[in-house]
Amino acid sequence: MAKNDLQQSVVELIKRNRYSKLITFGTDGAPHGRIMTNLPLGKDMVIWFATGLSTNKIKDIKKIPT
Repeated sequence: MAKNDLQQSVVELIKRNRYSKLITFGTDGAPHGRIMTNLPLGKDMVIWFATGLSTNKIKDIKKIPT
């Protein structure tokens, strides 16, 4: 599959699905999945989510960012 075809397939998949799953690792090291609403996909192909700065998911990401 060509790169442009793959990108178009990803764009269409995201447009058809309003939600994605964000998985972080909690303080106990266990994975924690959360359903997140997708924000509009930009030309850079980055998927953005909105959340509050004091949420547990932000704490998890700051602790283990990769």
